Amino acid sequence: MADKKKLLDNPYIKLQRLHHLAAIQVIMLVISWIARRKKEHKHVNNQIARELRLHGDQARDELMSHLLSSDLCHNMIRMSPRAFLGLCEILVRDGGLRPTLQVSIEEQVARTLYLLGHNVSHRELPFFFRRSCETISCHFHNVLQAIVELEEKYLVQPDGSEIPSEIFSSSRFYPYFKENITFVDAGFMLRSGLITPYRGERYHLKEYSRNPPRNPHELFNLRHASLRNSIERAFGVVKKRFPIIGSSTEPHYGLETQKEIIFACCILHNYLMGVDPDDILIAQVDNELSDEVQDEHDGTGENSEETIAGEIIRDAIAVEMWTNYVE
Repeated sequence: MADKKKLLDNPYIKLQRLHHLAAIQVIMLVISWIARRKKEHKHVNNQIARELRLHGDQARDELMSHLLSSDLCHNMIRMSPRAFLGLCEILVRDGGLRPTLQVSIEEQVARTLYLLGHNVSHRELPFFFRRSCETISCHFHNVLQAIVELEEKYLVQPDGSEIPSEIFSSSRFYPYFKENITFVDAGFMLRSGLITPYRGERYHLKEYSRNPPRNPHELFNLRHASLRNSIERAFGVVKKRFPIIGSSTEPHYGLETQKEIIFACCILHNYLMGVDPDDILIAQVDNELSDEVQDEHDGTGENSEETIAGEIIRDAIAVEMWTNYVE
């Protein structure tokens, strides 16, 4: 014990102990400082994150409010505010679309309509909507699925058993355009089931605006063009309203998604024709159709049985039309 006490009283040992204690105190102070800095840094990061989130929420709210209260709505999402809000209700009720904790139905649908109406990639939207590409992609596919769910309501396929009312109720078309006959443009070969216009005769509607048809062939071509234009107009309006399906650029999506996009655009078109037809857009398409150059080839140079049968059917329709027209 005396030796131990003597050792502890040694000035050198005392100095070493003081050094050790001082080192421990320094280490504890450093650890305490680091812990305090981490806590402060975490608090600052959380505060920045909250501010960014609030800023993003505010930016999105302002964007949606501006979108639905200005003329930008048609340009940005291809429909009026009333049609847009009605679509959102239908997608919730009939399409099964649901909001998330942070994203409303309106924002999900608006982003999807913007993508369909402008043919842009998901990478171009985060700047406007303050969302990640992953979030945008997820909601795009959810909305797309919800739109496709409306197929039975807005995309009814004809079974061929009934004559369309547009034909049946018009004396210009009925009873001439009926049966299982398809009236196609001059790019097809004339067949018994594919009836093309007469070659070398006036065909464009604007050619008859001042000069009425002068013979059975011209009358047939006029009504053939009128009927065909109603179909071409529908496709033209869909492609103009939703350029994503008419684009010649490389698609941003896989094959299955491309199919869903086409279905969705057709469904949206039929919905909008009932609530927001957009007469300006239809007039633009009509002007473009009237300026189209018709292919002069109609396949009549081939003397096959099918071609001859097609000529007989076409001539019979033209004569019947002309007889009723001049009486």
